[in-house]
Amino acid sequence: MPFYALDGDAPAEVVLEQLDATRFRVVDPFRYVELDPAGHQLAEYVVPDPRWADETTDLASVPGILLWVVPRYGRHTLPAILHDQLIHHDLKDQPERADRIFRDAMGEQGVALVMRWIMWAAVSTRTVWAARKWIIGLLVVWFAFWAAVAFRVTPPFAAWHEPPFTWLVHVPLLVAVGIAVVGPLVLGALWPRRYLVGVISGYAAFLFAVPIVAICLALGVYRSLERALEPFDTAKRPPADKPPAPPPVSTDVVDHTTAPAPGTPEAGR
Repeated sequence: MPFYALDGDAPAEVVLEQLDATRFRVVDPFRYVELDPAGHQLAEYVVPDPRWADETTDLASVPGILLWVVPRYGRHTLPAILHDQLIHHDLKDQPERADRIFRDAMGEQGVALVMRWIMWAAVSTRTVWAARKWIIGLLVVWFAFWAAVAFRVTPPFAAWHEPPFTWLVHVPLLVAVGIAVVGPLVLGALWPRRYLVGVISGYAAFLFAVPIVAICLALGVYRSLERALEPFDTAKRPPADKPPAPPPVSTDVVDHTTAPAPGTPEAGR
């Protein structure tokens, strides 16, 4: 359990202050001990580190259309906060190591095997893109290819003769199934030095493509409905009759040392 409280060996706890809709500040600092496979300490990181001033986090940086798969918080909260600091500061020049620590820390926190490897592949894909901005076109082609395979083997899209599905029906179904099963293992070789990232991202793109498109369509309808009804939302309108302003606070100084009123014991003295 390499996540510890700042002082002592008690388990770390997540204490956050919400700054806005998506940003948080860590209130109770914690530390993470990086270990090698033999259990020897390699490094220790304090989060948040005072050297990096007032850092904030968005917890797990998950697009809204994928929150049904990976929530922004959970068992992976501490690893996600740690990863934010590592990639921006401590290991800014070693992003692959930061991604590996993120994956291993999730395992130590009890995140399921498939989930943590998918999340690792996601942050590793971002690392590949950050190092080579020009590769974005190739990444789009990569994910679009697996999405096309997913639509080919998913009814009713497999039989649609409408664009953009027209060309898909010409791909034999058994061929598409074979590509889905073994394709990522073969084509993952196109990812130099990142074979596992290619394999996992290929399977993930195939698995999630169809539900993601469905969610995007549903969200489009929902957002349009919200925008159309916004003029009728009375809760967002200022009240027609504003309440009267409170009376101004008096700034007069009252002198409590004045002479006592006539008739009081103090007056006869």
